[in-house]
Amino acid sequence: MKYLKSIIIVFIFLFSATILCFAQDSKMMASAYVSYNMPMGTTADNYKSSVGFQAQFEYLLTEDIGLDITAGYIPWNFENEVPDQTFTIIPTLIGGRYYFMARGMSSYVGVDLGLYHTTFKTVSEKRPESKFGYSILGGVLFPMSDNLYVNSNISYTSISTAGFTFTYIALHAGLSFTFY
Repeated sequence: MKYLKSIIIVFIFLFSATILCFAQDSKMMASAYVSYNMPMGTTADNYKSSVGFQAQFEYLLTEDIGLDITAGYIPWNFENEVPDQTFTIIPTLIGGRYYFMARGMSSYVGVDLGLYHTTFKTVSEKRPESKFGYSILGGVLFPMSDNLYVNSNISYTSISTAGFTFTYIALHAGLSFTFY
């Protein structure tokens, strides 16, 4: 837990420092992803892999630093095919990206922090909860034109719940469009 608190403090410091380093020629980027989500650890005992969706808006402070807002929708399937029960996660996150520029393509690393809104629903009950979580990711932007990119990444997500940590790895693929 101390390690997570240290990461959050460092992230807040870096977030504040990058806002102060505002660049005049920065761009904005909008992205839409399809994700394949694979449960990890004890999460894999109860849930199957699933397909989800994410949308992201990113503000590029400099050529290699971006701040983003991400939202998504991930429906999960139960391992035992329990009838009339559903479990969904809607992440609402803020984060940062660092881009390693190269000729023709760019790779990046990033972290997202925020709330994961979970809903467990049965025929007679609906339990919505909001839990804190984080994602660590790495990816690649492949240019298709001046403003259009194929964007793919892999992320590790951990969501803190009471007595249980929900973890999964997600493979994302989508399109990104830059504009001023």
